[in-house]
Amino acid sequence: MKIRALEGLVAAAVLAIGLARPAFAGVSTRRSRIVLAVEKVKDAVVNISTEQIVKSRSATIFDEPYELFYRQFVEPRQERYAVNSLGSGVIIDPAGYVVTNYHVISRGARIRVTFEDGSDFVARVVGTDSDSDLAVLKIDGRRDLPFATLGSSDDLMIGETAIAIGNPFGLSQTVTTGVVSAIHRAIRADNRTYYDFIQTDAAINPGNSGGPLVNADGELMGINTAIYGNGSQGIGFAIPIERAKRVALDLIKHGEVQQAYIGVDVQTLNPDMAKTLGVNALRGAAIVAVEQRSPAEFAGLRTGDVITAIGGTSVHDAEEFRYLLRDVSVSQSANFEINRGPEKRNLSIVAGEFPLDRAEGLFARKIGAAVQEINPQLAQRLQLSADRGIAVKAVTRGSAAEKAGLAPGDVIRSVNSLEVGGLTDFRRAVARARRSGSATLVVQRGYLLERISFDFF
Repeated sequence: MKIRALEGLVAAAVLAIGLARPAFAGVSTRRSRIVLAVEKVKDAVVNISTEQIVKSRSATIFDEPYELFYRQFVEPRQERYAVNSLGSGVIIDPAGYVVTNYHVISRGARIRVTFEDGSDFVARVVGTDSDSDLAVLKIDGRRDLPFATLGSSDDLMIGETAIAIGNPFGLSQTVTTGVVSAIHRAIRADNRTYYDFIQTDAAINPGNSGGPLVNADGELMGINTAIYGNGSQGIGFAIPIERAKRVALDLIKHGEVQQAYIGVDVQTLNPDMAKTLGVNALRGAAIVAVEQRSPAEFAGLRTGDVITAIGGTSVHDAEEFRYLLRDVSVSQSANFEINRGPEKRNLSIVAGEFPLDRAEGLFARKIGAAVQEINPQLAQRLQLSADRGIAVKAVTRGSAAEKAGLAPGDVIRSVNSLEVGGLTDFRRAVARARRSGSATLVVQRGYLLERISFDFF
């Protein structure tokens, strides 16, 4: 009898606890900071799909770079079909501006943005920047769209919460969590080094590209962009939001990224150079030339100074210096830490925009080839087969141009895949090559085309 009574009391207690559970352990106790952060930003996360028109050439037609020349004379038989690619994006402005990765939309002829509720819209490309792997899209005809709050990537803490939201494998609104594993991380891919990424162990899979990396306050701290290969697990990378914001604003305002220019040539510091210059720095970018009337000259930089940091981020070599310079905004001041002999100094430099009229001089100095715009008279005098492009006028003895086989009369048809129809195209292409640090030319010599690559440091 006592046992039955005890069983009754236990059953009654269990029932009471069960009835009391909603009031005691309601939704509010489960709505953690992560849940609140996701709720704050998820409506601004979109799925991006692109339709690509793929032209399949006949096998009898020539491979690139010869296509650049032969397509003027031969129209190959082509087949067309559509290919869909999936990625993610995040709305950063209620007017409908969407940030995503360049590689997500780079080959898309028609871009569609889909929201969580299934509504979708055709988006137009506002601007792209392949160097930073960023692009901005615009959804027209919609107002007051949900948008994400931009946070800061300047005060990131190792170990703080990182939340990735996106559409991996086409599965929309997927949330993964982890921590910030490292900052200012450099990664090597496609024979290039990319600097200053956020590393996270929040799972980032194909389809997450272009989606947001969010902190515990629901603020954007990065744009997911890469997965480390070789079968590694738990290593993903994101573009810091400070860089993404600067690039996005430039693309919205100008249609392209303004290239900060301070007017110095640099080399990676080595022990012998450090000894000669009398500096204590072990790493950095040593200034080997300062252009006249440049922001660097006005700020007081000198040949022999060693740049060790920009905006608080360490500079280890010349390549990293060029990369970090991309994060310096035109017309805004940036702090440069330098070693001048045994002394350490801080200089404030207001970067300008690269003067395009200096492009020919820069090209001649870096590569060793003087150029001139082609006109009908020049084409006839040099017996050129084209009357558009840029002709090589002279080559400096012992230069990189001479070693590569460039000769007077050669015609530069493209620089880094940008077609060169005249002097304006050439100047813009050289300005971009200055930023990327390399220049690949397609050169026409008679009826032959050749691809020639140079370091453009």
